[in-house]
Amino acid sequence: MKKTLLLLFLVCSFFTFGQTTVNTNSQINKTVTISDTNDSYLYKANFKSNKTSTIRKAIVEQFGEAKSNDTDLVWTWNGSYEINLHDGNVTISFGKSNDNKELYEKIKTLGSEISSIIKK
Repeated sequence: MKKTLLLLFLVCSFFTFGQTTVNTNSQINKTVTISDTNDSYLYKANFKSNKTSTIRKAIVEQFGEAKSNDTDLVWTWNGSYEINLHDGNVTISFGKSNDNKELYEKIKTLGSEISSIIKK
């Protein structure tokens, strides 16, 4: 009887663990959050790590080479924006003002491009 209960417990445990892992991975692999207010633009995305190099290439085409910060790649300019790329996630922070509307459009376009790469 004890063996049967133990076996049943183990089977249920493995089944539950397997379901949790699959759901967690599917949520982590493609998550995009965008906040666009009067004062700022914030873009955060989690994606499959195999997309990191394609996203890096898109950022480099628009903003040049990054500064390395240990494991992160960082693009920044005069406190107006900061782009952080790490294996499997990217964050873009941009502070809006009256004199940086062109830069805002460039940042927003980059966010759209990254979203397209993630969806593929």
